[in-house]
Amino acid sequence: RDVLLDMLLLSRHIEFHQSHLNFRFADGHQINLDSPSLRLENEKDFHRLRLNVNVDEQKNNLSVIVEGRGLLE
Repeated sequence: RDVLLDMLLLSRHIEFHQSHLNFRFADGHQINLDSPSLRLENEKDFHRLRLNVNVDEQKNNLSVIVEGRGLLE
């Protein structure tokens, strides 16, 4: 496995400030997002991702929270 991925999955808390995210899809479509805050949390089998995104130069106007349960292997 990738060392960076292991670090993300095994850490209890990681937070990034002022990130630029670039998504490229299989069909060639691409989306670029600016994120003032991206936070990953892991507690045993509970996992949470919090993402704030700027859209059309409006600050923090989209928030996404994804939660899941299960062991990451």
